[in-house]
Amino acid sequence: MVACGLAIAAIPVISALKGSPDRPVSAVAPPTPKATPKMREVSFWTPTTAFKPAPPRHADGSPVELGTRFTAAQDGWVAGIRFFKASGEKGAHTGSLWDATGRRLASIAFTAESASGWQEARFGKTVPIKGGEVYTVSYHSDHGTYAGRPSATALRSGPLSSAKGRTGVYMYGKSRFPHKSNPRNYNYFVDPIYQWWDDQPTLPTTSTPTPSAPTATPSATPKREKPSPKPSPSTSKPSTEPSYEPSGSCPGYPTPDCTGVPPGTDLVTKRLNDGGAYRVKTAGTVLDGVHIPGDLLITANNVTVKNSRIDGTVINEWGTTHYSFKISDSTVGPATGCLTAPGVGESDFTATRVLVRGHGDGFRASGDDIVIRDSYVHLCSRPGDHSDGIQTYMTGKGLVFQHNTVDQRDAKDITAPIFITDPGAVNVSVIDNLIMGGTYALQVKNASGTVVVRGNKLVNKSWVYGPVEADCSSINWSGNTLVTIDDNYRVTSTVGPLPCRS
Repeated sequence: MVACGLAIAAIPVISALKGSPDRPVSAVAPPTPKATPKMREVSFWTPTTAFKPAPPRHADGSPVELGTRFTAAQDGWVAGIRFFKASGEKGAHTGSLWDATGRRLASIAFTAESASGWQEARFGKTVPIKGGEVYTVSYHSDHGTYAGRPSATALRSGPLSSAKGRTGVYMYGKSRFPHKSNPRNYNYFVDPIYQWWDDQPTLPTTSTPTPSAPTATPSATPKREKPSPKPSPSTSKPSTEPSYEPSGSCPGYPTPDCTGVPPGTDLVTKRLNDGGAYRVKTAGTVLDGVHIPGDLLITANNVTVKNSRIDGTVINEWGTTHYSFKISDSTVGPATGCLTAPGVGESDFTATRVLVRGHGDGFRASGDDIVIRDSYVHLCSRPGDHSDGIQTYMTGKGLVFQHNTVDQRDAKDITAPIFITDPGAVNVSVIDNLIMGGTYALQVKNASGTVVVRGNKLVNKSWVYGPVEADCSSINWSGNTLVTIDDNYRVTSTVGPLPCRS
């Protein structure tokens, strides 16, 4: 990573000190010069920064807004935006600066673009930003071809740094606030050009000051964090384990026939009111028997969704805030095609008898108090995806995944039907699920507190590498089995026990 520097200095004036007229003038050390403020400018990269290897190229074929979340250690200004243009990308581009609430602070059209590589546009007037607050710089692509690399490492240059957690963000459709993120933490190579007054004391000199060495361009290789210390295994049944009886019309494990919108339900189509989404802004809203031909964006608490069909994603995150909701007897995802984004997320929600289809990821758990029961997930994937049935990312306390069916056998770019690996996950219950597919089908690692994996059924030999990858010493593991099933997800035989393997 290379920072570019701009320095503007005033000439300091130093007054001479005179001694008393009736005694000799004593030697007096010259005063320490006053600090000379300098306007400096940094960014995460420069227009000449080259990448080896080049960032991976993605061709989604759909309009998309791509951005970088960042913060500055002190007040300053954003002067402009850069982005790295992927080969084959076409059309005009517009850059934007957003605050954490999704308010667009400025925008600029990119002109005189090259075929690929770094593109730069400067605002007509610098935009002031507050130190310590999170902002987003982004650009919009109508063509949908862009550069993106997973496992983004922290970016830092002077007072400028990438925001913790979600470095890269995106939003499909027309240009709007990009608040969605891939759990693999992508870097989309969008760069803020930041300026600030540096008033650190410096001695005037006839030579040009040498800028401090910038941090190197971040490596594409992700750093492995050591897992959180694991508690000693407990042999007793945890007192916090949920008691539950399956509900609904499913005779066994959930299937497409007993989840989703009930047959015969008349649906009223809602007109999209926020780009490609229908946004709920009123607390306590009930959506019953509706069809949303796009995403459902929930930005109010205590929202209920039932007997409905959502063709895109259900998400309750806006900026850095999550809003509570319940969803039941509803279908999420397109009837054809495949969306990379998770079907339902992020935090403080309950999902019951939900059918998720046409998504690379079924459910995302990114906070506290998440309960998913009696639901069916049929996964797909697009090239470069890492499909998961349930996926944890910056997870919190109280995750229950119980009596669900996750079928990953038709997806090619995969990780696991159950992928619970976030070190922030505390008190996790994975109980009585039917799962199939994946590299390692059942992955439960790094969680702490009471972790229960009990009574799950894994379709025998449906995995690529192995059935289990887990922190066995810290899990209350019991009653898990290998089974065979028929085409209707009915268990036809028990092959044997499913032991825990680290």
